[in-house]
Amino acid sequence: MYTGLKHLHVLLVALSVGLLILRAIWLMRGSALMQRKWVKIVPHVIDTALLAAAIGMVSMMPGLNQPWLWEKLVLVVLYIGFGFYLFKFAKSTGAQIAGLIGALACVATIAHLARSKMPFILG
Repeated sequence: MYTGLKHLHVLLVALSVGLLILRAIWLMRGSALMQRKWVKIVPHVIDTALLAAAIGMVSMMPGLNQPWLWEKLVLVVLYIGFGFYLFKFAKSTGAQIAGLIGALACVATIAHLARSKMPFILG
């Protein structure tokens, strides 16, 4: 069961990040595709499923006293914040690129933590 949830989680991460990048490109190009209804709904559905899979995996773990897991949680909140900044507040292309880079840096760090289980700050 855990392995299935893990594979689903990784698939949802790939979809979430891929869609984030695609939407950021559309935003920076001023594409009318950003106004499509599915573009506004699908990311939330994917991210909700992603969160549900993560909660499912954590519920199967022997304890929550794992510093790397708490660092991942903080980085997920930062990822959401960078995405929110990118799509709601960043007005210039430079600011949008900065928001995208911040979000992707969070994802890269989360992936590293998931593989290594070695926290940066709390370790």
